[in-house]
Amino acid sequence: MFVVFDIGGSKMRVGSVAGSKLTEVKVEETPQNYEFGIGRLAEMVGKPERLAGGIAGRWNREKTQLIGSRNLRDWENRQIKKDLEKMSGSEVILENDAVIGGLGEAKYGAGKNYDIVAYLVFGTGVGGARIVNKKLDVNYDGFEPGTMIVDYPQSLEDKVKERNNVEKWLEVAVVNVKAMWSPEIIIIGGGLGLNLELPKNPMVVKAELGDQAGLWGGLALLEK
Repeated sequence: MFVVFDIGGSKMRVGSVAGSKLTEVKVEETPQNYEFGIGRLAEMVGKPERLAGGIAGRWNREKTQLIGSRNLRDWENRQIKKDLEKMSGSEVILENDAVIGGLGEAKYGAGKNYDIVAYLVFGTGVGGARIVNKKLDVNYDGFEPGTMIVDYPQSLEDKVKERNNVEKWLEVAVVNVKAMWSPEIIIIGGGLGLNLELPKNPMVVKAELGDQAGLWGGLALLEK
């Protein structure tokens, strides 16, 4: 049995994989306390053969621990991969939560007919990734579109967290991402993003997989 998961700043989702389909999706609040959170995740995933998923934050190069997470501070600098492999008895593949959302949409959702996909997620925080040919694009230090400066000295994530005229900052982000990443399509996801009015631009669309994009991205990681 394979299991996938997606841990954001507010919600934790776990799904079982049967063939190429998700089954038994479970959703809970994300614990801010690491020990409780990783223990609860281990209980939810059980003892699968393989396990893949994303957690909100910036990972080290080995993808073993978070070196920064604005919304999960107590999860920073913890041996997440080691702890989860010990608890589950399984091989574990880890990524950023926005990255796996992008992989899911690029392979199974709104981007499945495109080669170069930009994915922006607006939720508890702001994240995203550039997906090329159904794989995370080559990068040196990850993708963090939420850190782009949109109203000096404030970042896109700073402005979005104010919850004031978010559509304006979404439009600014779209212009910048189009210029920097040169995608064929820009997909907007996340709990907040799915409820925003999008710019009137045919290349900007909402995520088709909704809040399960990250779980489908976990499946994409397992299929690599």
